[in-house]
Amino acid sequence: MDRIELGLMKIRLHYGGVMERKDNDFQYRGGLVNKDIAIDPDYMTWCMFEGFCEDNGSNGKVKHVWYKLPQESMESVKVILELSSDASINQ
Repeated sequence: MDRIELGLMKIRLHYGGVMERKDNDFQYRGGLVNKDIAIDPDYMTWCMFEGFCEDNGSNGKVKHVWYKLPQESMESVKVILELSSDASINQ
């Protein structure tokens, strides 16, 4: 069975850097990248992102999660601000 049959999605996670806006476009500067992480979107939580950063030596609290689909340009990036509960990330 492959990840699609299991209902998983592949994400590329950038962390430890800064998202900047320049000329109506967003750019991610610095930090590290972990590619091809398979996750079940139904179980994605804010704690998952914080745990990933802690496990990979990135200090500090997760304040924003920026995301877009692979076919979208960086100018269409969306943001989730720090949440008060894990359940609200899936809304």
